[in-house]
Amino acid sequence: MKFDKNLDLLAVNTLKINALAAINKANSGHSGIVLSAANIMHTLFTRHLVFSSKAPKWINRDRFVLSAGHGSALLYAQLRALGLLTQKDLEEFRQIHSKTPGHPENFQTLGVDATTGPLGQGIANAVGLTVAESHLNSKYPEINHYTYVLVGDGDLQEGVANEALSFAGRQQLNKLIILHDSNRIQLDTPVSDVFNEDLRLKMEALGFHYQSVPNKIKKISKAIAKAKKSLKPSFIEVRTIIGEGSTKENTTDVHGTPLGKDLELLKEKLNWSYDEFALPDEVRDYYRQALDERFKEAENKFVASEYLKDFLKKSFEPMFVDLDLSKNDSTRNYSGKIVDYLGEKSSNWIGGSADLSVSTKVKGSDGDFCPVNRAGRNILFGVREFAMAGIANGIALHSTLRPFVSTFFVFSDYLKPAIRLSSMMNLPVTYIFSHDSVFVGEDGPTHQPIEQLAMLRSIPGVKVLRPADETETKAAFELAINSRRKPHIIVTTRQNIKSLDETSFESFKKGSYFLQKTDSPYALIATGSELKLAQRIGKRLNLNVISASNWDGKVLWDPNKSISFEAATTFGWEKYARCNVGIDSFGISAPGEQVYKHFNFEYNFLKHFVMQTFDLVDDNPEEDIEVEEIIEEPIVDYIEEPTQEVDYFEEESHDDIVEEFVEEINDTNNETNEYFLNDTIDLPTEEYVYDVEPTQEQEVVFVDENLIEDDVVETVFEESTIEEIEEEQPILVEETTIEEEEEEEPILVEESNIDEEEIIVTPKEKSAICGKESDCQLKLVEHHHHLTKKDNNDNNSNYVCFNDTCVDVLDSNEAKRK
Repeated sequence: MKFDKNLDLLAVNTLKINALAAINKANSGHSGIVLSAANIMHTLFTRHLVFSSKAPKWINRDRFVLSAGHGSALLYAQLRALGLLTQKDLEEFRQIHSKTPGHPENFQTLGVDATTGPLGQGIANAVGLTVAESHLNSKYPEINHYTYVLVGDGDLQEGVANEALSFAGRQQLNKLIILHDSNRIQLDTPVSDVFNEDLRLKMEALGFHYQSVPNKIKKISKAIAKAKKSLKPSFIEVRTIIGEGSTKENTTDVHGTPLGKDLELLKEKLNWSYDEFALPDEVRDYYRQALDERFKEAENKFVASEYLKDFLKKSFEPMFVDLDLSKNDSTRNYSGKIVDYLGEKSSNWIGGSADLSVSTKVKGSDGDFCPVNRAGRNILFGVREFAMAGIANGIALHSTLRPFVSTFFVFSDYLKPAIRLSSMMNLPVTYIFSHDSVFVGEDGPTHQPIEQLAMLRSIPGVKVLRPADETETKAAFELAINSRRKPHIIVTTRQNIKSLDETSFESFKKGSYFLQKTDSPYALIATGSELKLAQRIGKRLNLNVISASNWDGKVLWDPNKSISFEAATTFGWEKYARCNVGIDSFGISAPGEQVYKHFNFEYNFLKHFVMQTFDLVDDNPEEDIEVEEIIEEPIVDYIEEPTQEVDYFEEESHDDIVEEFVEEINDTNNETNEYFLNDTIDLPTEEYVYDVEPTQEQEVVFVDENLIEDDVVETVFEESTIEEIEEEQPILVEETTIEEEEEEEPILVEESNIDEEEIIVTPKEKSAICGKESDCQLKLVEHHHHLTKKDNNDNNSNYVCFNDTCVDVLDSNEAKRK
């Protein structure tokens, strides 16, 4: 196609004026990037991007990520010029329920490849998209496309961007092309006030092919063409001027505000004679011709093999019921074996850990993914947790690959912003965290999770699973791999734990469930490693026991007659149990067994607490079962034998490549359609979009993943589904439960070696009678162990006990010592 300077100028001005008009109408948005980056956007879409508005989800299209998501108005103006949005959509910029939200959302706007806005994450997403392309290309050569990402100055200051860039350079991801809108102004200050890195030296040191060009269409186009030939990932710094042409150009004032009345001055300067939302016919035709020619050429070269079709349309199947796992092991070991098993069964399963596979036991199959083995499915992310999660999001965005990532649970804090976007984008990423509590021991409080469970449970749409044994771990993974639209977090133990005969594979998948059902009005609720402890106490005292390892927010029992056990913060448990046994402080460095004792997570201690709280009596204490100790694993994690250095990849036969257990993402109403291979779409219409309506049948590829129903039915756990027997329904709340006087709060004791019958716990006293005074001492560990109990007569009253003092925390939050 022959390009025309005059049409280029008119098209660029159209993008600018349309985008700025949308910002003005919304009275909100970022004008600066619209004027600085319009040339970059126009050049990419007219001269290089392989994309069609008639097949915006074609699997072999080039991907474009706007990491500088605050430039969304410019992207929407571009999509409108391609026919994917309308004038009405632009006029509704940043309005409720519109297709043009404040930052790009892939689930809201057709043509948006990734949800961006939090700076830097778009770079990690683009790296993930490139990883997916290079991996699939090694098996299916017909998958062959580029990933472009437009970044701003702020993107490059984010830690996640530096992690992702470092990873991309080391992996030589040459299909990644970064376009930098280098306008050198940010919201508060010039960039030079906060950033003095030499980008050429930095990018070359990271392993990138670097170019710097002026903001001219021809120069930008030549730089992109040169980048396509490079064997390295490419970084093109385009020297732009923020707010170019406006009265506020090159100032911080234009970064994040509408132009207002200055738009009229700009229109005069650009000789704009149309309505500000107009799309001239010649501009529409110019874009359509440029894109259609390239797309047809790429489409003619693309022949989807039967192997690729099978890969894209096959689905995971339930497979774990018959998987044999040993008893009394750590759930991290179970997790590692399941990950290996999935790698054997499904060629979609790809991922790795943040330099912790030896400890988390999580590792991908087929060798390490690297420049000489793109078929490898073990990704060496290095110590780059945030980028690891962002890259996993990009892999999941590509097609049907199912990414998993792993690190220590306490480091989930580093991943949290990317996990949030996983949920927002409805991506089925599996996060596998090990070392789930203070009981990891010697590493101390920096490596002992406390608040992480509560944090992750608070993220909308994220499924948090903390399995208690091999049965629940298998069920957790089955939930994760069969979900198409939800991220799953699986949290596992370092220490060995006792297997439970009562855990249920099928019940776990539905949510919280009864591990033990009795005629008692009281219940114990627990997750993960504490479920065994609750089960032993419940069995001894004939109490109901509920597994909440699959946290679903359902209340299965009267909270006033429940106690929760979890080796983490008690925050969030108040809704489900009036008494919460947890840890509301940081941990301590000591061997695991000592940590158990320090925080009083011991059978005898907690049994007496339960008895005292519910006013129960153990009729035959001498018949109590002995504490069953599990042999701890060695303090030092197992060190695996060094893996052999990866040799050059030898192409596998397609029989080895195509596996049975691959996720099928098909429209269930169309049994014959092939994912991304033969669907067409109806474009939004406005009277000037097309002279002729698009043909009904196009051999193009599109399936909107976000419209596909998940096969996994999210079962609402109603009381009637727990047990069918009517008399076994949850006990209703009664005001007469657990009579207790305010001054009769429990004084908690450490477990000792004396007989239980000698322990006398007297709430009114501050010491215990233990035979000899030296045999035991009644106390709580100061600051570290936190038990709360709500008074029946005053639901706003909480008692917090430290050492020999109970403090009543009143509504006024004034603490009164008793």
